[in-house]
Amino acid sequence: MLSLSDEEALSFGFDIKRYKKIFLIISFFLTSISVYFAGIIGFIGLIVPHISRMLNDDNYNSIIIDCIGFSVSFIILSFLIFKFLNLSLPIGIITSIIGTPIFIIILLRYFR
Repeated sequence: MLSLSDEEALSFGFDIKRYKKIFLIISFFLTSISVYFAGIIGFIGLIVPHISRMLNDDNYNSIIIDCIGFSVSFIILSFLIFKFLNLSLPIGIITSIIGTPIFIIILLRYFR
């Protein structure tokens, strides 16, 4: 039902706003659990596919290629920031500082 437009789902009696809020809360919990188990660098696997999909719509060949390029670029950017600031923090902290706002923006944009 969520893949339909709001008007179509409402015509079937599906309360969109209620379910979007429920799914938003569930996605926050699932994200935190997956980051807990996979590590903070695994957080990139949550962000990069969404960014790639926003740029390529449903062309899955381009999405896969962009995911590879974006994830490598994201790690290199995080590493360069880590070295430039001369921090004694793990690189996972830098990726989470960069990635968390991006992930929140993606979630809020998707659930509007």
